[in-house]
Amino acid sequence: MEQRSHKFQLTHSEKTKLLAMINSGKQENRFDYRARIILLSAEGRTLDQIVEITGKSRPVVNNWRKRFREKGINGLKDARRRGNQYTVSPEKKH
Repeated sequence: MEQRSHKFQLTHSEKTKLLAMINSGKQENRFDYRARIILLSAEGRTLDQIVEITGKSRPVVNNWRKRFREKGINGLKDARRRGNQYTVSPEKKH
């Protein structure tokens, strides 16, 4: 039994931004697939279809759909990591 996707109602602005993420040669691949997941969900694709099209696992697809529902486009950005951030001293840069 195929599970229906949680269909998103995207605004024109959101759809434009997601398409720009996909079509920009400057974006990293991870942003491309995140945007694709949301656009496929907005089309009403099932979870299994999205997994097959993107090649990502069910938990990955569900994670990005959840983050988009909670935070919108900003939810597709990388989250801050735990712990101290690695810094390089000015002396070590050169």
